[in-house]
Amino acid sequence: MNEWVEPTSLTESVKRALVLRNCTLLLVVVALVALEMRFDWAERLLGAYLVTTNNHRPESGAIWEVGHQTSAAREALEALVNERQSLQSQAEEAVSLAEIFGQLAQRDSLMLSADQFLRLYRALPDALRREVASPYHLLTLVHQGRWERTFFQKQGATIALHLLDGHNTVLSTLTISDTVQEYIDRGEVAVAGRLTSLSDFARQIYPANRFFQVLESLPEAVQRGILPQPESLLASPDRILRVGISSEAYDGTLTLGFEREGSDGPRVILVQGREWDVWQLARRLNDSGGITAPEMRFDQGGGGGQQ
Repeated sequence: MNEWVEPTSLTESVKRALVLRNCTLLLVVVALVALEMRFDWAERLLGAYLVTTNNHRPESGAIWEVGHQTSAAREALEALVNERQSLQSQAEEAVSLAEIFGQLAQRDSLMLSADQFLRLYRALPDALRREVASPYHLLTLVHQGRWERTFFQKQGATIALHLLDGHNTVLSTLTISDTVQEYIDRGEVAVAGRLTSLSDFARQIYPANRFFQVLESLPEAVQRGILPQPESLLASPDRILRVGISSEAYDGTLTLGFEREGSDGPRVILVQGREWDVWQLARRLNDSGGITAPEMRFDQGGGGGQQ
């Protein structure tokens, strides 16, 4: 029978389809499909082939692009983490908040541990600490056991302090004004009001002219101990009216308060002086007659005198 001739009947077509060669080919195809579904041999074979040719194929296509983006993101993240760790290491080595502010001048933010922030906070003068944060508020956060980091962030002229827990949740936010920053940089602080409103100075308030006369009569080394940076008091055009000396020493220092009257009302600039040097000044002032707050009045020139 000539198989190249079109079959003349259905029976002949079936006979041709069921010949041994066709049946064998069909069984082989079915077996290959079954083995592929069971063992994935074709995919494994194709994968092995692609691995051997991988180095010779161009890096193109959607998968390569996703890989490139993932690799670039990982490298950027590692660089950011390394930078943050380096910045935090530098910040942790700071010995004052003034140094932290100096670092913030070069960048927008930095991180400190809670312990390091508290160390710098405790190094501030007592009145200046209250301008930064309430010690009672910080005490509450410390004993809650959640505060772990302090994030400094520049916001215009002010600095925001975000107190964070271990999951970077903000527990509290504090704000340091540009004025307080300036006083921290200069090692002094100003508070609104008069000396008479500050209980530390109630017993020792003197007219400014007498204070500076006695100060000038002391040896220069003693003067420097009392006013380490006298130039800072020359920065303001407002005249100093009265000077108070704190009645309590802290860590070898006494606080001096310089009362000014400016366009924004009365303010007291607080400066830390060495306890022994300030005590010598106070003794001379008291020998010449100190002026306490209830006895104080001002003349038109602002020098003051007794009633």
